[in-house]
Amino acid sequence: MKVDMKIEGGRIIDPAAHIDKIGDVYIQGNQIVAAPEGEPVEAKTTVNAAGCIVVPGLIDFHTHYFSHGTEWGVHADLSFLPIGVTTAVDAGSAGSSNYEGFYRLSTYMNRMRTFSYLNISPGGLPTALYEENIDPHVIDKPRIADLLAKHRGHLMGLKVRQSKEIAGEHGLKPLAATLDLAEQLGCPVVVHTSNPAGTCEELAAMLRPGDVYCHVYNPRGNTILDNNGKVKDAILTARQRGVIFDSANARVHCAFPLVATALQQGFLPDIISTDLTTVTTYAELVYGLPFVMMHFLALGMPLTKVIESCTATPAKMLGQENRLGTLKAGALADIAIFNLHQKVFAIKDYYDNPLRLEYSLAPQMTILDGKVVYRHIEFR
Repeated sequence: MKVDMKIEGGRIIDPAAHIDKIGDVYIQGNQIVAAPEGEPVEAKTTVNAAGCIVVPGLIDFHTHYFSHGTEWGVHADLSFLPIGVTTAVDAGSAGSSNYEGFYRLSTYMNRMRTFSYLNISPGGLPTALYEENIDPHVIDKPRIADLLAKHRGHLMGLKVRQSKEIAGEHGLKPLAATLDLAEQLGCPVVVHTSNPAGTCEELAAMLRPGDVYCHVYNPRGNTILDNNGKVKDAILTARQRGVIFDSANARVHCAFPLVATALQQGFLPDIISTDLTTVTTYAELVYGLPFVMMHFLALGMPLTKVIESCTATPAKMLGQENRLGTLKAGALADIAIFNLHQKVFAIKDYYDNPLRLEYSLAPQMTILDGKVVYRHIEFR
């Protein structure tokens, strides 16, 4: 059997395929292929991954990559590919009035895979100088319906930020209007929950299976923990109902003690993501997805669960479970190789809570569509 590339001797971790073993991965063209048992394999290129972990290309499910279109938008290829992220999802940088510009600029100009959610505010998230308008009366329902139909497959659903400082006198009415529109259009909703307008119990109760409760470990305002430090019954009920919980760490949306308390009770995130912006890319508190993954490892989340939350689960949310987020034969050859090694150093979250990291997850190689798009200078 002849293949284009063989990645040999690495620890393959693929939660979607229930694999955690030392082995080889084969690439032919832009797909992962299986080698027939007992048949020798001849590869044009061989990558020695001994001592490293080999995982599906990471999926950062909550980012902002509207570069040059908003103050927050990062350049996708430069911000994600060097850290093992091959797919990024924009969480509502653009709204109905500027989505076409976002789509043309941010899709055609990037090599990596991208998806997005549409902000219900027509102008999206242009600046830090003022909050977006989420008054239900300004939601352009006809235009949103047209955009979802035109860009189906890339545009996944709707996004609304339900913080008190944004919602103001509208309370939870913007979320109710967004959910009503989403029900009509048959799409999911991502809701920003930091300092929520209303209680998190009320908010969670409104969400449907497949909707995303992001910034789940946010410490501001009404949180997922009750006065006794227990994860609230309404949150547990929402999960049982099929609501998805996303860490979406950012700078201010995650407090280490809250995460630790929730993890100790078995309340793990369904998805780990960064909420990456120009403020946090390669910066101290967030840096990128591997660094956020390291936080959860240090807080006690098992490695396979951490990887699952950045591969198999977001791939399923995108309807791409057989193409992305897995190393199964037939999947697209998006692969990340990391050096996971012991290294002790101390960090703090935005609220000055300390955390001792004991492992470093260092990117060594990123493969997109079967081609090497990043390689650490010392990786041989």
